[in-house]
Amino acid sequence: MMIWANLGARIVATGIVLPLLLRKLEPGDAALFLLLNSLVMLQLVPPAGFTPTFVRFFGYALAGKAPANACRDGSEGVSGDAFSVGEVFGTMRRTFLVLALAGVPVTLLLGGYLLRVPVMHTSDRVDSWWALVLVVCGAPVAIYATAYSALLQGTGRIAQEQRWNAAFSVLSAGSLLIVLAFGGGILALVASNQLWSVLGLFRLRFLGGRCLRETMAPGDRQRFNPAVQARIWPPSWRSLIGTIMSMGIIQGGGLAYAQILSGERLASFLLGLRLIGLVSEASRAPFYGKIPVFNRMFAQGEKDRLRTMIADAMRRAHAVYLSGVIGLLFLGPGALELIGTKTPFPSRTLWLAFGLAFLVERFGAMHVQVVSLTNRIIWHWANGISGVVAIAAAVLLVPYLAEISFPAGLVIGYLSCYALVGPLLSYRTMGTHFLAFEARVLWGRAGD
Repeated sequence: MMIWANLGARIVATGIVLPLLLRKLEPGDAALFLLLNSLVMLQLVPPAGFTPTFVRFFGYALAGKAPANACRDGSEGVSGDAFSVGEVFGTMRRTFLVLALAGVPVTLLLGGYLLRVPVMHTSDRVDSWWALVLVVCGAPVAIYATAYSALLQGTGRIAQEQRWNAAFSVLSAGSLLIVLAFGGGILALVASNQLWSVLGLFRLRFLGGRCLRETMAPGDRQRFNPAVQARIWPPSWRSLIGTIMSMGIIQGGGLAYAQILSGERLASFLLGLRLIGLVSEASRAPFYGKIPVFNRMFAQGEKDRLRTMIADAMRRAHAVYLSGVIGLLFLGPGALELIGTKTPFPSRTLWLAFGLAFLVERFGAMHVQVVSLTNRIIWHWANGISGVVAIAAAVLLVPYLAEISFPAGLVIGYLSCYALVGPLLSYRTMGTHFLAFEARVLWGRAGD
């Protein structure tokens, strides 16, 4: 329920703030604001690669068991001693501190290079560069905060974290509205976002400290353990590759296309990328919220019931996604025109291309998650291959399709491996085949 509340708060907040922001700001300023948000998301790619592994390790620590190793046949092998909560957290804190410090020069160099052209099309170049400085200074805060978020997730405080995230989304949106109401520009808007990022770190540290007091055993202490680091690294680098080739490409795409697009076209492209990302995120909830149930059904060997539940969850996820894409296709342009925004809704061709690209991605992602029920992780290499193909295809298509080359490249990349291998292995995991299962997804009836 809290996941839905947080997601709903973010969508509503964005639905109110984004149109007003596009109305107040010139296209060049709006484009830079969206690009800076993409830069912030890129900062979170490295910690996102480590977070899932640390979350699992907290679960093992609470259970008093040694972390499991995934075997080739999908079973689990356990070796070594169990780690304590304090050891896992102490190791995670140092790991994320290194990532946070490294984030400053990387964000500065990357932002300085990729934003030099977009800044030339803003109404105030000085304020635009200072806005980048604020984002660079906020990199350690954003990255280090994810360590406490991983702690809350790993110790079963997801509802608590989501509840606070929902509240902060609303408050952050409120502050942006105040800035816009008083005529604030790009610098004031970015400063408002960074303020809530800092407040978010303090909030997470407070919740994390209380969590540690409740979960750490007597005598346990927060300390770095090289043994934990050694066990964390193998699954983390695989997850990191998958994250770079998914989240990294999506967020980096806008920054890359800022080198060939400008003004209204760039702002419209970034708007479409932002909106399709929200639709895609909303469609995740019906499926990913059921993963704990899927895990239990798989462990109990109830494959018939598992197939039915997975198909139903996928059908709901596709319905949410397609409703969002089609709804915005018909309502988006008129809504922005009614509000009087200076940035137009993406062209129908570009929007439908985005819709197709992310639909293929969601299709592949859900099937890859089914494969993960066996503890067989293919995300890193499947996403890695698709990511390389997507980048190459987009670059080759730029002279012919301009900005549409980005979603077209994503479709080609996903179909080359991620959305092909994932489903094939997923059907094998569930003991079914393509026609039987997808008939169940489409029409809600048993096909096998």
